[in-house]
Amino acid sequence: MKRWDVVAAALAVFTVLAGAAALVAATVDPAHRAEELWEFGILAVLATPATVLGMLVTRRRPDNIVGALLVLLGTSPAIVTAAENWAATSVGPHPLPLSDVIAIAPEWIWILHFAGPILLALFFPTGRLLSPSWRLVVIGYAVVVIWAAVAGAFATGSDLDALNFPPLAGLLSVLVFAVIAVVKRYRRGDEGSRRQLRWFMLSALIAPFTLVLCWVGIALWNSESIAGIALVLLDLGLAVSVGIAMLRHNLYGFDRVLAATVVWALLVTALALLFGFGILGFGAFLGRGSPVVAAAATLIVAVAVRPLHGVLRRFVDARFQPQRERMLRAAREFALAVRDRRVDPEELGAALRNAGVAGVAVVPDAAGWRLTAPELTRADLHDLEAESRLPLELARLRSDLRDALAQTDASRSRLVAAADNERRRIQRDLHDGAQSNLVALGMRLRELQRGALRSSGVADSKAVDAELGEAVELVQRTISDLRALAQGVRPSSLDEGLEPALRGLARSVPLRVDLDLDPVAVPEPRATAAYYVAAEAITNALKHARPGRIGISLGLTTGGTRLAIEDDGAGGASDALGSGLAGVRDRVEAAGGILRVSSPLGAGTLVEAVFP
Repeated sequence: MKRWDVVAAALAVFTVLAGAAALVAATVDPAHRAEELWEFGILAVLATPATVLGMLVTRRRPDNIVGALLVLLGTSPAIVTAAENWAATSVGPHPLPLSDVIAIAPEWIWILHFAGPILLALFFPTGRLLSPSWRLVVIGYAVVVIWAAVAGAFATGSDLDALNFPPLAGLLSVLVFAVIAVVKRYRRGDEGSRRQLRWFMLSALIAPFTLVLCWVGIALWNSESIAGIALVLLDLGLAVSVGIAMLRHNLYGFDRVLAATVVWALLVTALALLFGFGILGFGAFLGRGSPVVAAAATLIVAVAVRPLHGVLRRFVDARFQPQRERMLRAAREFALAVRDRRVDPEELGAALRNAGVAGVAVVPDAAGWRLTAPELTRADLHDLEAESRLPLELARLRSDLRDALAQTDASRSRLVAAADNERRRIQRDLHDGAQSNLVALGMRLRELQRGALRSSGVADSKAVDAELGEAVELVQRTISDLRALAQGVRPSSLDEGLEPALRGLARSVPLRVDLDLDPVAVPEPRATAAYYVAAEAITNALKHARPGRIGISLGLTTGGTRLAIEDDGAGGASDALGSGLAGVRDRVEAAGGILRVSSPLGAGTLVEAVFP
């Protein structure tokens, strides 16, 4: 074992021996047995957690003095209780050995209660002082104890009071330096040591107030009960908090507990002051006995609770949990920016990472979008999600909308593709079936016509020739109608590509057509949609705009494949619902494109289709 293991074990043994001495002394005097046994029970409650936790700490960190000092938290009250009980027997019917000598102990030995808190404040959590100069504080406390012991041994009455004042003032000074040491160590430490110190600070900083309570209880009521209660709370709180800080300092998210405790303490104090000033203020005008005064003061407190709690919480969080307050403030500011449409809600994760929340991400789940952050506690993550509720909900809605639009576009594309496939099948069936049969029938009729002319007379041949000619003409008109129908289903010229199909379309226009066509490979169904855009735009121009020229351009741009049809006609074209351009727009959008129509009156028309 290393030296602090030995010291901790020795202190633990000494604690047991002192406790046994206190128990023996408590059972000697029947008149005070119940009271002293009660004190022994309190001692057991104090000494047991400190000793057990101290031994656990020294077992894990044998090179650190903190474990031994933690055991000292139990040893000190054991020594004090044993000395006081032993000294009390000197005036009873059964005095214990040396009880008259130890009778001076109660005058000064209570100062040993502060040994554990002071030394822990100086050495916790590293087991080393901040610098060698801080040894003076340890020496100062030793001087205070020796001075008090000498004063208790050699002075009485007023002389004792005069000699006790310097050690009391010295003890208060040592406690102040102990608090300064904790603050300095907190400011210089890393996040791990700060977490440990937060556990320690809540209970260690009670020590100065414990001393004040001791003085107040003795001076005003001549009672040590208040001092005893304060010391019990101090030692027990320190033992538990230091043990947790050394063994499991991340347990229970203490930052949040500490901040909430301080917030509610300040809130209760502020509301009490507010209520008191309200009573005094209204009482000056309405009389202190009036029930209106109490009602008005209560109303003021009720109205002030919520805003005051918010102000105090932000104030305390900024000092106890600066990182938590910074991330919550960033979430609130981002929510306001989303509300004002200055940012997109999907940027929430990046904004929080910029605020110092490492590893935060926005992920979808069955209940909506939520935040994940491995380094945050569940409570902090819950508060962060509460502040980010608006961006998260908007991000979910926007995601659902994008998914719905994507599904709609995919459905429309599938419908268009299915329709185009069906048109091609009909075109193929017409070409391979009815059209071929009609062509064969026409050829057969023509052969019959020639055979009838060779075998018939002139008069008969003319009649037969006329009838067969009408039949052949009817067949040819039927073939032309079928070809036109097939062209309407899908232009066969698209088999060679969009550019040749547009050139063929331009040749059928009875006007000058300026072509600027690049050989762009456009897949189906976009090629079909583009062709119908050009056909509809040209048809509208010829019917309604009386243009002098028409221009058709096809090429690649930064936005994708662009087809543009412009004319110098009267303008006024519309793509409102029910028009031909509206139907073309549906076909273009179903193919994943965008249709734009610009047609001011008297300034011509520009129809653009862009396929990203």
